[in-house]
Amino acid sequence: MNASCQKLLPLYTPETYDQVIDLPVEKPPLIFISEKEYLELKNELGYWQALHKKAVLRENKLKQTIKEQEGQIRDLRNRLFGKKSEKKSSNKDEVKSKPSILSMVK
Repeated sequence: MNASCQKLLPLYTPETYDQVIDLPVEKPPLIFISEKEYLELKNELGYWQALHKKAVLRENKLKQTIKEQEGQIRDLRNRLFGKKSEKKSSNKDEVKSKPSILSMVK
């Protein structure tokens, strides 16, 4: 294997924290992979990132659809169960305008 075809990838990226005592930090072991493997991994990375981007766009579109449908449901509920703009005549007016059954029988 030629050294120019190898890429060095760290096993993990060390996180740095503010420490009061400086302790010696061991260097992580290095992993050597071929350039072909590196390019394949890079290609897969782009593939999965593109799939994720499509999924995020699809999710945002569905969330927008849900908002619109919830608004329609709210509007229809208000139309069905909300306060009526035209009020019916009160019972007192109906009683005065209609002759009672007792007065017709006599």
